[in-house]
Parts: sequence; C-alpha cells; structure tokens
Amino acid sequence: MRGDDVPRSLDEALDMAAQAFEDGDLEAARTAAGRAVTIDPRSAEARHFLAAALAELGDHEGADRQYHEALALAPDDPEILLGACHMVLDYAGEQDGFAEVVEIARRGAAIATKKNDDDLRAEFLLAEGGALLELGSPDQALKVFESAASLLPNHPEPHLQIGQALFHLLRLEEARASLLRALSLAPELALAHWSLALIAERMGDLEESQRRFRRASRIDERGFPTPLSLSEDEFDEVVEQALARIPNAVKEKMGNLAVTCEPIPSEEDLLSDGPPLPPTILGLFRGHPLGEKQSPNPWAHFPSSIVLYQRNLERACQTRTELVRQIEITVLHEVGHFLGWDEDDLSARGLD
Repeated sequence: MRGDDVPRSLDEALDMAAQAFEDGDLEAARTAAGRAVTIDPRSAEARHFLAAALAELGDHEGADRQYHEALALAPDDPEILLGACHMVLDYAGEQDGFAEVVEIARRGAAIATKKNDDDLRAEFLLAEGGALLELGSPDQALKVFESAASLLPNHPEPHLQIGQALFHLLRLEEARASLLRALSLAPELALAHWSLALIAERMGDLEESQRRFRRASRIDERGFPTPLSLSEDEFDEVVEQALARIPNAVKEKMGNLAVTCEPIPSEEDLLSDGPPLPPTILGLFRGHPLGEKQSPNPWAHFPSSIVLYQRNLERACQTRTELVRQIEITVLHEVGHFLGWDEDDLSARGLD
C-alpha cells in the first residue's frame, strides 16, 4: 500500500478492504483491514474483515483470534457469528472448535428466529449440523439438516448435507436419494458426485463409483483430485516403508500387534463400537487396549490388530510420499488406541 493509498479514516479503510475482497486481492484486504483495526481497535466490522482475510490466507490461528475479538465486541452480529462458524468448518480440525461452532450456531439461529429470517436461520442450522457431523454425531446432524431443508426445500445445500449424514449412518439408499435431489437442483456439486461415488463403491458398483469420482474431479480438481490407485503389492510396499519409519520405542510396544490391509471398512467394522464410525476412516484398531480385561467390542476376543483401509488412504493423499506419511500417522494413531490413549491424548501427540 503506497503512502498516498493509506486510508485516513475507519470508513475509508473498510471500503478499501471490501473492494479488495471483491477484486480477489486477499493481501490488500488484509492490509486494509489491519489498518482499520489500527484506526479503531473496537470496530467489530474491522476485525471481521481482518479475520476473513487471514482465514483465506491460511493464518487460521490469527483468524480465530480476530473472530473472537469481533464476537466480544458484537456478540449478536449474525454475519460475524456465521463467519466464525465457517472459519472452523472450512479451515480447522479441532474438536473443541467444532463444539464451539455448535454453541455459536445455536445462538445465531435464535437471533434469526427473532428476526423472522428463515434463510439466515437455515444457514446457522447448516453450520450446526456440519459441526455435529465432525463431532461424530450424524444422527443429531441429520435432524438439524432436515430442519434446514424444511426452511429451504429448493436449495441444494440442505439435501447435500442430509446425504452426508445418512451416508455416515450407513443408510445408503436414502443418502443416494438425497444427493441426487441436491444434484437435480445444482448439477455441478462436486461433493455430491464424490459422495455418490463412495456410496456406489460400498454398494459394489465400481464402474459407477469411478465415473462419479472422475466427474467430481472434472468439476473441482483442486478440491477433489483424482485418487491414487495402487495395486495390492504396491500398497503393501508403501505400508512397509511407513512401518519402517515408526520409532523403535513404539515398535517395542506393538509386540505381536498385526497390521493388515483391506479395501474399505466393512459394516461390521463401522458398527463395532457404539455409534457408526465414518465410512471414510483410514484405519481401525481391533481388539482391546493393553490391561483391559473385558470389552463389549466384538473384536475383543480376537488377537489385537490394526487394519488399514487402502482406498480411503489413497483418497486422502495426492502423492506416494504423502501416502507413506499418512499410513505412518494412522498406524501410530491406532497403536495409541492399543495403548489405551483417548482422542485427547492422540490429539496432544499430533495423531488426530
């Protein structure tokens, strides 16, 4: 920003930030929004602009901090509440963050109800449902998404998200119907095609699955790149490379813990312990943790083992190098379960 371009007032700085967003110049938006915050640190709008720019530029910690500052200044501003929700849903991966989204979204929905604004309420319901899905509560998420669909019956997003929740609940035919409904309203929804590919795969229609994967990649190659596809022997070789990278101190604790590979999780795997696990899980610990004498887990009476799901792992990575690293992380994550660590322990070790 040149000296003669430096905004002198809050309004001028906000106008420059808004114009920069419209032009797609995120660096300029961050600079102008930062200037607005300097001029008036108590401007919630300035902090909102700065948070949005930081999120888009990848500074998620900075964005989170600015959103919290903005919410402290304007706790009932719907745009800031929605922005805070989307920042976590789009860019973050912390369980605590998703729990906060549920709280913020419910507050926003209550404000929208008072305003008698159904569109706004539906947006908050979609945010709440998305967070519940990330928190492993697809049954609760489904109810929230259905409420959003009742408000926006002809908008594709609620039907898309209903399809996601039903897929996580393994209600495949219903999920497929919802996703097709979303596509009837918006044919170029890459996520809908990708999700239909996963459903077709689980239903045994590999030709349809590959067709849908290719369609999703054509629509949004960056968001849905063509999955890796290795032979069983090639994948086994990558697994061996990943296991060789595991520290000896961890290998000693693994003992006779077997590591096996399967294409995708079976229904028995996904329903083995409480609510359904996401069908996209990368691996699973079968058995019971060290020192645990009894367990309701149906795998508990078998020798403990770790299973890796080849196709899910391939879809989570874009290169062979990434795949080696992801397999290593997945094995370490499941070894953590074998050792009795919970999700908080795993997260603290960078294995979530």
